[in-house]
Amino acid sequence: MDPIKLKAFSKTNIRIGEIPTLNILGYALMFRDNNYTNIAIKPIEDKPAAYRIPTEVSTINTVVLDFSFTEEIWIYKYYQFIDIVEALGGIGNAVGLFMAELTMLFIWLFFLDMIRIIYSRYKHDWTLVRNAQLSENVSRYKRVIAGLLEKKNEIT
Repeated sequence: MDPIKLKAFSKTNIRIGEIPTLNILGYALMFRDNNYTNIAIKPIEDKPAAYRIPTEVSTINTVVLDFSFTEEIWIYKYYQFIDIVEALGGIGNAVGLFMAELTMLFIWLFFLDMIRIIYSRYKHDWTLVRNAQLSENVSRYKRVIAGLLEKKNEIT
């Protein structure tokens, strides 16, 4: 009967940012890592160990356990929204990008408001100037109109 050959080794799984520790309004904001170590057993040969176990009850099989001192470390990194913000340069830079867009909007609104104020003052001042010019020259306009009417009457 062939012995069953198995390889045993230590396996560590590190899951970065897997377990939420702080939730605000249903959103997980802080996370902690989940680390665990176990002993993994794998068959050395191509066939899995379950297929090589004989079905007879009377036979006694030997199990050769090859223990390796090499440790496998698997690291899983979970990305959250804060990682995206950090990739942009942190919360300050993310807010800075947003404020840069808003700044252009505020500049345009300021200029439009300034144009509206200048136009309304110009319109008011022009009305005052026009009324003043008309009031100064009303007597002259009356004489010119009266002279034109007299010429018309003379022609007819």
